[in-house]
Amino acid sequence: LEGGLLWLLVRALKPKLLIVCWSLTAAGTLQALWAIWQFVTQATFANKWLGVAIHLISQGGTSVVLTQAGLWLRAYAGQVHPNVLGGLLTITSLATAWLYFYSKSQISNLNGQISPKSQIGKSISSYSLLLLYTIQLIGLFFSFSRGAWLALFITLGLWFYRDRPKSVRSRTLAIKTTYGLRNAALAAPDTFRLGMFEFSKGAINILLATVMVFVLLGLWLWQPTVGRFFGGSRLEQQSVEERMGSVGESQSLLKGSWWRGLGYGNYTVALQASQPGLNSWRYQPVHNVFLLILTELGVVGLGLFLWLLWVILSPLTTHFSPPVPVASGYWLVAIIVTALFDHYWWTIPSMMLLFWLVVAIAWLEDSPVSGGS
Repeated sequence: LEGGLLWLLVRALKPKLLIVCWSLTAAGTLQALWAIWQFVTQATFANKWLGVAIHLISQGGTSVVLTQAGLWLRAYAGQVHPNVLGGLLTITSLATAWLYFYSKSQISNLNGQISPKSQIGKSISSYSLLLLYTIQLIGLFFSFSRGAWLALFITLGLWFYRDRPKSVRSRTLAIKTTYGLRNAALAAPDTFRLGMFEFSKGAINILLATVMVFVLLGLWLWQPTVGRFFGGSRLEQQSVEERMGSVGESQSLLKGSWWRGLGYGNYTVALQASQPGLNSWRYQPVHNVFLLILTELGVVGLGLFLWLLWVILSPLTTHFSPPVPVASGYWLVAIIVTALFDHYWWTIPSMMLLFWLVVAIAWLEDSPVSGGS
């Protein structure tokens, strides 16, 4: 109900995409700085006003990475779990990347039309956005959320692929066809030319910054990084076994109610009824949003959810990718990837509201330079 009301509110207010992205950038930067402090100090604190609990490395249930050197506390920031932090920072970092990409396009297309002083100001703003993006990447890395890492790289890879080199003539023709002659100059991105092809500087800078952050931090923290990637420790193997077991539990619950589901929010209730006597922490939703929706809402509910995703993502299937990418479509790609490995987009209220915000923005985002921008 809250998600639907948020969707209606966004539809009514029609906020500018730039304002939404700046809001997400500010929120993501604060969470990332908090996460960096937590990981560097390997400590957390409890605060009722912020709604956060203390997470001790020695306490059972705390998310850690086990290595030969000992335990490493994964960053929580203000979230209930490091994976939730990873999902949040994936979206906010993509919003920051979009702002950087958009600012680079604006600087390029306004050269010679604004004063040198304003030009310097816009350049500083562009570099500041790249710095904020880097801070959020560091916070994302310290969450050690493999699903979030994968989502970020897949989304950026899709973005970079759709922004792959195009001939100068075909890119110019596509810009004029999509945006019209009046908006063609505004839509043209900051590029550099290699022979008869053009590369987008914004996309390349974002990709290089991402690779550098993950490579440098991975080399510095190679033991926990390798542990998370290859899952050789006891804790990592236990995590994989529990997730595989939850898939089997979901399949058993589906046998009697696959067509109508168990009812929204009833997964753990049904699991407790079918397997009584387990420890309380064992009653968890399956770590896959699509399986969870199928179990709770049945085939019809999952079908409607997939239809909603298709309606929003269908613009990304066009042959031409706008020079300034459709932001919310890429956010949704990241959400889908993380939803394959966790359930927080369906079970954590704050993340559910973020999902509906992305959906609402996608319905408004007609083009990156007009309308819903």
